[in-house]
Amino acid sequence: SKLVHRYDFLAFNKDGYSKDVKFLFNREVHTENQKRLLIVNAVALSEYRRLLAERVMGITISPIVLIKSIKIAQSEEDRVFFDSVIGSLRPDDLSHLKELGRENKDREHEILADMFKWLASKEAGLISAGDWDGLKAFTAEIRASFAHDNTLIYNSQKKEKADLLPLLDSPRNTIRAIFSVNALNEGWDVLGLYDIVHFDISEAKKVSLQDIQLIGRGARYLSHAALPPDKQ
Repeated sequence: SKLVHRYDFLAFNKDGYSKDVKFLFNREVHTENQKRLLIVNAVALSEYRRLLAERVMGITISPIVLIKSIKIAQSEEDRVFFDSVIGSLRPDDLSHLKELGRENKDREHEILADMFKWLASKEAGLISAGDWDGLKAFTAEIRASFAHDNTLIYNSQKKEKADLLPLLDSPRNTIRAIFSVNALNEGWDVLGLYDIVHFDISEAKKVSLQDIQLIGRGARYLSHAALPPDKQ
């Protein structure tokens, strides 16, 4: 009876006031392969954003990937698994994303098509005689950017590198992935958060209000204050 005007996130997003929210998931059944694909998806898109901003827009950003685990103990295991995926990452690991980019039904995965096209361009500066599509150089960039020292765990029991949380939007930030459970659900707002990976991938999983609110963690545009005047 007191509602004057309804303007929810969907309307806010459609009006262009937030990042363009997209969902990218895999239908594979095997849990370990599913988790590996989710990680590869997120770090590839994140590093593409970093390189594009640097080499096309001339700005330095450190896009953050938030990885949500089910339990605190699982968060530790997920980080170990993440390190193993990053350490062994090769161009072939991107084949699934490349196939989605080729299909691009109803322009659902247009960002993937754009990504692989750009990586193979001279503008990206990644191609070489033995690397015609730039993917060898690209995966090397990912391995360096998401090395263990560039990740942290933040939960109710372990607040690793907590002093860095307020500095994540700084151009000097090197943290690229954060592992958490529920500690960052409220009162945490990082404009450089672009990708969210949720490791609750069980068949019984139901979308909760908290899951929906989580999207808002990374929905806001990166602050203009962090960009040069000609890039705002």
